[in-house]
Amino acid sequence: MLSRANLNEMYTALTHVRVEYYLLSILLYFIAILISSVRWMIILKEKSIQIPLIVAVKFYLISLFMGIFLPSGGLDVVRALYASRYGTKSEVFAATVIDRLSGFYGILIYILLGFFILPEELIKYRNLIGITLLIVFLFNILIFFRQVNELINKKLPDTKVLLPIKKFINSMYFYRGSIPLLLKILPLSLSIQATFAISAIIISHAIIAPVPVLRGLFYVPLINFLAMIPVTIAGLGLREGGFVYFFKPFISTESALLLSLLYYMASIVISVPGFLLFLLDKPSENLKKLNQ
Repeated sequence: MLSRANLNEMYTALTHVRVEYYLLSILLYFIAILISSVRWMIILKEKSIQIPLIVAVKFYLISLFMGIFLPSGGLDVVRALYASRYGTKSEVFAATVIDRLSGFYGILIYILLGFFILPEELIKYRNLIGITLLIVFLFNILIFFRQVNELINKKLPDTKVLLPIKKFINSMYFYRGSIPLLLKILPLSLSIQATFAISAIIISHAIIAPVPVLRGLFYVPLINFLAMIPVTIAGLGLREGGFVYFFKPFISTESALLLSLLYYMASIVISVPGFLLFLLDKPSENLKKLNQ
């Protein structure tokens, strides 16, 4: 995409970025990470895994830094490994998957809202929306259907390789009866997606290429979902393609690309404290413990 874009136009737009707007967008991005940490902490607490909020934020920032070098979704693995200091790996990983799934629920709510506010958009992007629904449905089958859980426990032998997988699935099944918990964290999931979306909308104003607010609130969660697909490092390429695909009717390709890159750079800026925390946390010693 960069090869087809007018780089001079992108550079000119970059030199005219309204810094105060961009700093505000970075602050909002951090607030979204803070809310995400609260949601994760609440889910862990359901399994009696007590992690102080400041520690949850610390692990989230470290994982955000490590996620720069990992395929999409890798940051979830990192924060789960760090949090396993406070509980069993299977339980922590299950809680982290539920945390991610609750994010999908938030995206689905936006899709439902979009059905009423922007019905023509749902028709236009029905294939992408269908894939999103299918993935969430498959996760729900794994977690909430007793027959699937019993089949897995019956068919999978207790070998050294498969036993951790069974424990992980059983830990996820624990949340089957936690509807009050899922309802409790749903507003947090909606707040997280809204905050990310508003951050991107503000960046569009920073580069003087504003996108429509309603479409920004609807598209950015879908773009975030695309960037979660673990086929590229940190979602690079998928994120940029998403911004261009969805926002090209409203702004130029160059502006959409610059918007995407600055949105990604906001996460890089937020991850800098994560790098420092990673170094202070004696990474060589902790990595040995995590691999045991």
